[in-house]
Amino acid sequence: MEKPLGPLVPHPAAQPSAGVAVLASVALDGRGLVLRFSVRAAPHQVVVAPRSQHPGRRDRLWEHTCCEAFVGTASGDAYLEVNLAPSEDWALWAFDGHRAGMRAAACGPPRLRVLRMPRELRVDAIVDPEAVQGFLGPPPYRVGLCAVVEEQGGQRAYFALAHAGERPDFHARESWTLEVYPDAIK
Repeated sequence: MEKPLGPLVPHPAAQPSAGVAVLASVALDGRGLVLRFSVRAAPHQVVVAPRSQHPGRRDRLWEHTCCEAFVGTASGDAYLEVNLAPSEDWALWAFDGHRAGMRAAACGPPRLRVLRMPRELRVDAIVDPEAVQGFLGPPPYRVGLCAVVEEQGGQRAYFALAHAGERPDFHARESWTLEVYPDAIK
């Protein structure tokens, strides 16, 4: 069952131009960790990378328009970072603690679909549940959904479910406000 998309809020220190919005959802079902993002803006307002000729794992995707998820557990320090670019490039990073022990997560590519429409960029992904569970253990998971949106002129806005500090920091666990259980969000 598809989960409804909910709004992400921009960080107060990096506001977007009028009319830019991001919605997102997450679910955990038999297919895996299901992520959906919708970046909405006027045509040509947001910088969207063209489709990569050879989509794959890439570094530094967050420097441009990129949809992200941070996934951990309530009791552990380890977490995963999922980066999904409109180019269909991706990255999955494993961390031992807050910004500590960063390495490429041992997993295959997410199943990724990017739809480009005049007023919406849709990014949908499914991350292998065995990769998530193999690193974090069984659910429930604590999830932070977020996005970097680059506008024409290079301005960036940082959207998340919540923002924990004076500067945008998607790694801050205080902003991971969703608890995800198999087949339901609680």
